Amino acid sequence: MRRICVFLFLCLLSAQANAQIEYTADDFVRYYFTHDRTVQWNSSDTVGARALEADSGANKAWDLTGRLYTLPSPPAFGSVLLPYSTNMPLANDTDFASATYVLIDTLNPQYLRYEYYQINDSGFWQLGTSEDSVGFYHKIERYWPPLMQLRFPLLYGTSWRSTSTYYYLKYNEIYEKEIDGKVDGYGSLLLPVASPMDAVRTTVRSTISYSGNASSDYTYLWFTKSDFWAMALSDNNHNLTNGITFVQPVKSSVKPTDISTSSVWPEYEFAAKRITLHYTLQVPGDVRISIFDILGNSVQTIHDRNAEVGEHSTAIDVRGLTSGVYFARITTPTYSVSQRIFIDR
Repeated sequence: MRRICVFLFLCLLSAQANAQIEYTADDFVRYYFTHDRTVQWNSSDTVGARALEADSGANKAWDLTGRLYTLPSPPAFGSVLLPYSTNMPLANDTDFASATYVLIDTLNPQYLRYEYYQINDSGFWQLGTSEDSVGFYHKIERYWPPLMQLRFPLLYGTSWRSTSTYYYLKYNEIYEKEIDGKVDGYGSLLLPVASPMDAVRTTVRSTISYSGNASSDYTYLWFTKSDFWAMALSDNNHNLTNGITFVQPVKSSVKPTDISTSSVWPEYEFAAKRITLHYTLQVPGDVRISIFDILGNSVQTIHDRNAEVGEHSTAIDVRGLTSGVYFARITTPTYSVSQRIFIDR
């Protein structure tokens, strides 16, 4: 009996050691595109690239501490991922019609960039990009066929390869792109600001050819089932080109914590006359709250005055807004954050 118990105990330890997370398309959408609630730390330390790259396999312990990381100041986040809508600039274009999501750069409402993605249970593809420059729409990039960047679910041993012709329409240039990716490890990820987390690692070799010349680089991504993730880039000679970057959830100086509607955060459907935006200030200062439509046009300025430290709430009258996607943007001298609102009448 004792031998059987010992055997079962060893089997249990083995099963625990070999456990790994399954990172799905839903996880990717939920955790990777978190610009409104994270900050990005960067390290210029490029030491140990070879050792970092070679650190693949099962049950790894990736320790990304011991490097000097800096935080850009002030932190500003101008991107938001939204479900694909035909109301977006050039969304009905043949190259973009199969998109499921669009990443919108909203930092400058007068100059918007729309990156069209197809993200589903099988993978993540780039389709192309359009641009809205003060109401003038341009298609500036297209991939044909769409370029697969990741294959879901991300499990140890998964690999993928994708080739595409990349048209940089802004300058009338044509490139050939090839992606060769794999999930080459799983284990625990240790960052300077958090306890070890379960993670999977992908290595993606990207090759671009132009006028008979080809160059390659490598992207290493550590994914966790949280807002934490990390990345490193290296050139074809295995030199870390930008050190290491990791993303950390953070409480900003101004952070919306809730919107009082009947729907679930962070997307809302309602036909109410007004909503209430709740936010918390950790430092005093001037606060401006504005509403923008999907094209980046300011449709309301609700609040523009000094506010003290603490919790605040501001009522937003939406009776004059038609159905569609809007952004509530809260801006202080050191921080700006946008939150989408969906009105369905």
